[in-house]
Amino acid sequence: MTKKTTNTLAVASIFALVTFGVLVAMVFVLFNKEEALVLLKTTIAEQRAKEQAARSVSQLIDETAPTRTELASFFLAEKDTITFIAEIEKLAVEKGVVLRTTGLDLRPASETTPVELQTQFTVVGSRSAIVDFMQALETLPYHSRLPKCGIFSRDGKTFESSIDIFVTITP
Repeated sequence: MTKKTTNTLAVASIFALVTFGVLVAMVFVLFNKEEALVLLKTTIAEQRAKEQAARSVSQLIDETAPTRTELASFFLAEKDTITFIAEIEKLAVEKGVVLRTTGLDLRPASETTPVELQTQFTVVGSRSAIVDFMQALETLPYHSRLPKCGIFSRDGKTFESSIDIFVTITP
């Protein structure tokens, strides 16, 4: 081999090695870019899923607003307890009974019950008026329960009833 051929071979070999090295480096860079691209695609898909979930929740909130407002009206707000008692007193007058509030207490929440306003009344009147009053109490537009309600006669004409009402309170 001549010197010129040897030089050409050396230059070609160096050129081939450099080209091969550049090719290997480019393949390595492309694989790294592919991994980054897959990670980016996954992140975008997760973000779109979160956005869709947020839109769904927002839509659900908008769609259920009237129902939630209606449900909230069945619970007595703590600031409205005086209004509630005034309603009971007005109802007693309408039904023709004498109402005396004998107890009023705010019961804290327990494991089985929410915060409740406990009201205790003594009602005096005719038997039919007291029964009408009790039936009206059962139809009050509040989440309530009547665990104790008794009626007895004083003299055969006048009746008396002791009533406990527990009304759910919203904070």
